[in-house]
Amino acid sequence: MTSSKQKTNSDWSIIFQPFAGNTHQAKINTEFDSDVQKILMSTAYVNQDGVESLIDKIKAHSNKIELYIGIGERNSTTSKQALELLLDAGTKLYVVDTNKSGVIFHPKVFLFKKERSAKLIVGSANLTHSGLHNNIEVSVSLGIDLECPEQFQQYDSILDSFDKLKSEHRENCYLLKDKAAIEDLLIKERIIDESQKAEFSGSGSSNSKNKGKPIGLPFVSKSKKKRSNAGKQAAVNADSFGKRYLCYVKKKLPEGDLQLLENGHGSGVIRLVKSGFKINDEVIDQRTYFRKNVFGDLQWAAVNDKEEAIGVFKLSIKGKYCGVFNIKLSHKPSWESKQKNYTTALHVSAIKKHIQKKGLINKQFQLYKITDADYDFEILIE
Repeated sequence: MTSSKQKTNSDWSIIFQPFAGNTHQAKINTEFDSDVQKILMSTAYVNQDGVESLIDKIKAHSNKIELYIGIGERNSTTSKQALELLLDAGTKLYVVDTNKSGVIFHPKVFLFKKERSAKLIVGSANLTHSGLHNNIEVSVSLGIDLECPEQFQQYDSILDSFDKLKSEHRENCYLLKDKAAIEDLLIKERIIDESQKAEFSGSGSSNSKNKGKPIGLPFVSKSKKKRSNAGKQAAVNADSFGKRYLCYVKKKLPEGDLQLLENGHGSGVIRLVKSGFKINDEVIDQRTYFRKNVFGDLQWAAVNDKEEAIGVFKLSIKGKYCGVFNIKLSHKPSWESKQKNYTTALHVSAIKKHIQKKGLINKQFQLYKITDADYDFEILIE
């Protein structure tokens, strides 16, 4: 006969923020009580306001808290200020940097252990102000009976997974011991400084010299999406987890595209023009080709007299990986009637520091469409 200890746990609830007044900040705060013996917190992103939402409770229980925080080239949120607050509070603070463009550290776990029970909050909310208060987020709050063998096993498996992360991947998951280590992460662009106004870059950036050893974990490709292949160019290998289709070549990058003009302000864009590029032996029509064939799968929105969209681009220059970036595109339909006008442009604010170099004048610009990867396009400048 099955005992009550083996029955499915009924001590659970849903936190659906912000509906019915629910917030993750309020729920998490209630779990910091005097009976708690151990606290494990994990989040992909953390910022100063998020930490300050819980800082009084964190300080009061700091000797019991172990944190795992995501950092790295695709993390444009985790900040120096947040990490310093957590370090000053006296917590045991680990950072996780996968050093792999297709893998990010993403678990959001808040685990509170008492002598005979534990409370697990797991879902979508990060340790940021928006994640704890304003975003539409959902998590499950689950009570765990540690005297029930089956439930204890599940609890222990969570701790074991984090223990393996730090013991088996020491170059990717490591303890921050002082502020000098945090400053080093800032210099290497693995975290941000909230006091500095960031350029529009979305996914962040990283110089190849700052990359470490990629984390040795299995990688599962995304499901293949139906995409236009921009003239059915032959596919060539992009990565071990993707294919790329050549959809445009600009034979010589001018100073204007590289934002190097000495007189006046730079245009802020790379102009997507014919440049003699052919599909099926015919030169492309720049007025419609980029908007419909190359970038037609993106979500475009009308902004004044233009259309705008965001694409995810990998950038490599002279064989060196520069990062993965969210890059804005714009298209001006009113110019389509004029054959010589460029109508589609790629805005360079996110990659300006990488391309604004005289050594790239007259270098070749190649644009690829990508399938089965964590980015949609690839730019090569060679």
